[in-house]
Amino acid sequence: MNIQYLKEVTDVLAGFMNENGFSSEGQDLGCFKGEYKIYRVSYDEAKKTFAVEVCPVESENFTLLSTWFFDETDHGARDTACIGEDFLEAIAKDAGITVVKIAD
Repeated sequence: MNIQYLKEVTDVLAGFMNENGFSSEGQDLGCFKGEYKIYRVSYDEAKKTFAVEVCPVESENFTLLSTWFFDETDHGARDTACIGEDFLEAIAKDAGITVVKIAD
């Protein structure tokens, strides 16, 4: 898979994650670490799916929050933006953060 698609999904999350105490610094692409939790965005080429998962900082047992089918042969940047927005909402719900959307 083109790593650019993973970057596009994580770019949607970056501002929200940073504002809420999660950092990607020193982490693998797609990982955001906070004081108590780690969120990870990944792509499974065999299943052609993006996933967002969470685990406590002291554990390596990730729990699935959301998945999306994504075949790069017929999907693109608009799709990665939608995936990123869905993952943002899943993370916010898991973290107990209310997301307020402002109309353009």
